[in-house]
Amino acid sequence: RGTVTDDGPRRDPSRLMLGDEQEAWFRAGFGRVPARWNIVPQQILMARLNTAADPEAPVVFSAGTWDGYQASQQRLFDTVSTALDRGTARNFVVLSGDVHCGYVSDVHADTLNPESPVIGAEFTSLSISSAQDFDPAANERRQVRRAVNPSLKWADLHCGYALCDLNPAELRVDFRVVDRVSVHDDPVFTAASFTVQDRVPGVTAA
Repeated sequence: RGTVTDDGPRRDPSRLMLGDEQEAWFRAGFGRVPARWNIVPQQILMARLNTAADPEAPVVFSAGTWDGYQASQQRLFDTVSTALDRGTARNFVVLSGDVHCGYVSDVHADTLNPESPVIGAEFTSLSISSAQDFDPAANERRQVRRAVNPSLKWADLHCGYALCDLNPAELRVDFRVVDRVSVHDDPVFTAASFTVQDRVPGVTAA
């Protein structure tokens, strides 16, 4: 999948994550129905994530996520922002995966500005079994990503899954994990829990 820098081809507006037809479908449909919760399940990271391993290193992104298609990413966020501003949509939440790691992030209106207004939340599920047993040292190294991403609230390398509980007032997400995926009956426990409150964009620790 490789990486891309902040000033590379990821900003090319012709690079499409969804394609013209799907972009038009999302643009026409988001906010059209007055739903309390607008949940977008999809397969890869959507929120901005600088993957640099050092706070002093240049900003880099994964070419295989929405960050590799920044212009397309921004068009989608513009659609969401417009609907939120008009009051035709609320509670934008993204459910993602495919990175063998759990992430919890605020989603910001401007992909180039991590200090722009928060418009939603993203929960990236852990891997069920495709990673190794939990490695505390590797997990500690992964926390560098929190240092270089103000919007990133949690990062974890356990194996497990995300359990979502939705009601009119809030969405609650519990990350259920095991320490040893190599052991058939290793105990399952909750590593972290977060909520999104109705009409409050972004993530809150539960």
